[in-house]
Amino acid sequence: MNIESLYKGCLAVFVALFVGLAIDAIYPATFRHNDTQIPAVIALLSAVLLMSVSLTVLRKLSVIADGLLLGGALTLAYSALLAFNQEDRRFRLLIITFDLLVTLVVGYVKFSAAGTSDAES
Repeated sequence: MNIESLYKGCLAVFVALFVGLAIDAIYPATFRHNDTQIPAVIALLSAVLLMSVSLTVLRKLSVIADGLLLGGALTLAYSALLAFNQEDRRFRLLIITFDLLVTLVVGYVKFSAAGTSDAES
């Protein structure tokens, strides 16, 4: 394991923690009760934003871009966990569907020949 991989992993964890703590600070659990729909949607939108920035604006800074991309993936997982705390089965299915679609699109953009030059590395 080289230092770049370690840095990417640390950045990813800190990005996901930042998003989770920001959601909790803005929308505290004490006011949520059983309503976790809003935080799940916020986490999903945050993940999409992080991944989009990683694949576009920061594309040339590969170490930071990859760390943000992984942090976005962890944030997607967090949105899924928040959705599983919801009793509404349709909402859970909707969040998981969007998580899957985002993951597929990001994977295609990142690793396809039509994507960046990182597909070769």
